[in-house]
Amino acid sequence: MSDATVSINADGMARFLRTREPFLIGRTVEVMALHADGSVFPAQLTLVLEQEDPMVITGTIRTD
Repeated sequence: MSDATVSINADGMARFLRTREPFLIGRTVEVMALHADGSVFPAQLTLVLEQEDPMVITGTIRTD
């Protein structure tokens, strides 16, 4: 992810931890992923809240 995307994601996670109101958790969204060689490609990201205490969030990235 780009630095800007990392910052947005960190802000979103902090907001979720503070409010417990999910925005992306429980949904699948298309994101632009960053390959190790620096190229970008579309991917689907799904976040699932598996457990509340202790909190366990599972992320899945899917590409075509």
